[in-house]
Amino acid sequence: MRMRFLPVFDKTPPEKAGGFLSRALAALLVFALPLYAPALAAGGDGPEKPELEAEAAILLDSGSGDVIFEQNADEPLYAGGLAAVMTALLAVEAADRGEASLTDKITAASDCYFDISAAVLAGERTKAIAVGEELSLEDLLCCALLGSSAEACNIIAWHLSGGDIPAFIDEMNSRARELGCSDTVFANTHGLPGGGQHSTARDLALIAREAVKHPELMEICDAVSVEIGATNLSDIRYISSDNYLIRPDYPRYYYSRACGIKSAGTESLGYGLISSASVEGNYVIAVVLGARLAAADGGYYDIQSFVQARKLFDWLFANYEYTEIVSPIKPVAEVPVELGLGADSVAVRPEKGCSMFVPKGLDLEGALSASMDIYSLREGAEPLKAPVRAGAALGEMTVSYGGRTLGPFKLVAVTDVEASKYEALKNAARELLAAPWVGLAFRVLLLAAALYVVLAVRYNIVRARRRRAFEERNESAVTTLPTKKR
Repeated sequence: MRMRFLPVFDKTPPEKAGGFLSRALAALLVFALPLYAPALAAGGDGPEKPELEAEAAILLDSGSGDVIFEQNADEPLYAGGLAAVMTALLAVEAADRGEASLTDKITAASDCYFDISAAVLAGERTKAIAVGEELSLEDLLCCALLGSSAEACNIIAWHLSGGDIPAFIDEMNSRARELGCSDTVFANTHGLPGGGQHSTARDLALIAREAVKHPELMEICDAVSVEIGATNLSDIRYISSDNYLIRPDYPRYYYSRACGIKSAGTESLGYGLISSASVEGNYVIAVVLGARLAAADGGYYDIQSFVQARKLFDWLFANYEYTEIVSPIKPVAEVPVELGLGADSVAVRPEKGCSMFVPKGLDLEGALSASMDIYSLREGAEPLKAPVRAGAALGEMTVSYGGRTLGPFKLVAVTDVEASKYEALKNAARELLAAPWVGLAFRVLLLAAALYVVLAVRYNIVRARRRRAFEERNESAVTTLPTKKR
């Protein structure tokens, strides 16, 4: 029985894919394939990288985790209001766990204003939420993410922590470490200066990578504007996003592919932005930190966090394309099956696919490799026998390039393979004959038969001797009768 390999990335239909490997070779479970080379990390070869007018920046593919571009990505810098993304992330995660709901009605407590100055409450970092005012958790998230409301961040934290905002800040830092952030310190929920807080472009990208997994959060931060209904202490509020990258009414900055996430900063401390672009359901995340104002035509000043993020996205889509590396649809191998009804193998495919950004015009004959581990072909493993059900896990596959490995990708059966009763009976007969006790019984029967023959021969010999002796005795005892005279 042999395993048939189908080229994973070749466009040849499975029924025309050629070649069989011997079982011995298949047991090695390693094959070389021409693959697309994924986008290399920032330190590798690839399209010429842009120079950004910002202290730090990064482009991260949220699906694969690949860093496509980085500039001082590990430099600790002031992140300002971008801290609200972590506050919002903890809120939606609590909702996912059932510990909160976006419809929760929350009353603003006086304790929620302890670290917000009167100057801030009179400026742009507020939505004038009054003590005693009731808003839903969803409305507060809109105020925090779109309007950069400092008090909204504290009210959210107060609600989720049972009134212990410092404990919530500890949770922010703990969650950051869980996500792999190595140089991030949150000193408050909203990012106002103070407490030695800082982060890096890489760390903020990791936080954003987790945030984009929550559709309800992305729906809020990608809104151009929202209307918050009247409350017990306020008329209707209209909030417009301060992320100009998603606002068509700011054509200097607007980028049609952009989705959310949060902008922040001042001229004195620098401007920052976490943004993303959606590509076939996947997000590529751009983070820019430490950008400034720059003079532009017509006497305007451009906020460079938006300009540089747009420059990054333009560079990405001009030089890269989002390409499927592993298909969850296309079969990659035929695994031998015993006792199948009309089939001696079953096709397997990756249970999940993988797509990545790759440089445009890349030679498709690039040297990458993939390896398979088919469970039934492992040394000493039992062969795969019918019935086999579609979706059954039959092995694993990894894809490797440049010292990096993607996967493993579970390999599952494409179709059912029903068991053949005839083949099952034949196999049962073979197994019966191969059983040790059958051989022993056969030898015992042979021995018994041989013993029977020996005994039968001996019996016949003895019987024949006795008959001859009996006949001889009868002959000696016979007397001749006298002849009668006439």
